[in-house]
Amino acid sequence: MRQLCFLLILLAGGCSSGEAPSPELTVDESLSVAERSTVQSARIFFGHQSVGRDLLAGIAEVAPELRVVATDEPGNIEGPAFIEASIGSNGDPRSKDRAFLEVVAKLNPGDVALYKYCFADMRAESDPDSLFSRYQHTLDLAARSGVRAVAVTMPVTTVAPAWKRWIKQALGKTTDAELNAKRQRFNELLRGAHTARPLIDLARWEATLEDGSSRTVSYAGRPLELLASEYTDDGSHLNARGRRHVASQFVRALSRAIGD
Repeated sequence: MRQLCFLLILLAGGCSSGEAPSPELTVDESLSVAERSTVQSARIFFGHQSVGRDLLAGIAEVAPELRVVATDEPGNIEGPAFIEASIGSNGDPRSKDRAFLEVVAKLNPGDVALYKYCFADMRAESDPDSLFSRYQHTLDLAARSGVRAVAVTMPVTTVAPAWKRWIKQALGKTTDAELNAKRQRFNELLRGAHTARPLIDLARWEATLEDGSSRTVSYAGRPLELLASEYTDDGSHLNARGRRHVASQFVRALSRAIGD
């Protein structure tokens, strides 16, 4: 029986424990009138890729009154708006730096500008410290043009069980835990940066359930933040529950950043 179970583990990804799934919690979507009004009254540019699209789908649910415009030509948009565009290519963070600055050059002084790297931008060969330095430098350049630059932490993913990670390591492959550790290093550098720049902590919200508990795993002797399994169907992108949760926190934090 043990041999059969081990074979099923290798072929199907694990033996069922018969444990019932945890009940769905109610997502906190309560945004105050002031928070909604602050974001509605601003001109904001948000550059992103796939997780950004998940986030926008959540915003459409929790803040449907927000005027969202998809374009990389913000000069064509009059008045307050949440302007969004897919920028650069996943796996090539430098392309996102360049694309962001190209759009920033078309913004007005006082506009809010933010962009995020994707989980896919952190690769086995990536140096999170160098990536952080480039990201900070890009935001510094944006701020010098007169816009209000806002930083965003890098999204995280779930990780495979320990035994799967062990097999992958034995085969000489990079594990999702190793990549998440690099993402966490990047995010910790952003959180610890001594600047007046506001920070949107996307990764922290992905790892925190509505009751305040965190999803972590022990890695290299310390807690490693994970995308909560309750918030994803594929281990990296946000499902309906995750979209609503992260979007409500995003709008709330963006309101604080604009008001500062």
